[in-house]
Amino acid sequence: MTTIKEITAVGIRLEEAATRLGNSANTPKETYDLYEMLAIQILDSEYLDFQDNFLEQYLLEFLAIKRERLGLD
Repeated sequence: MTTIKEITAVGIRLEEAATRLGNSANTPKETYDLYEMLAIQILDSEYLDFQDNFLEQYLLEFLAIKRERLGLD
């Protein structure tokens, strides 16, 4: 069973990686693309660590929220 702590850690790692790799000159679309690329990498490497597509669903929701916050919707 996936815990809140485990899934929260995924979100934190994703935010930290995007912060390290991004820069303030990025457009909102470039920023979103970076998050999407990192989310795919996390999903590829950690998919089996989570049950019932939980990680995939979490990352899809994370990206939807990020897309909205970046004004891309």
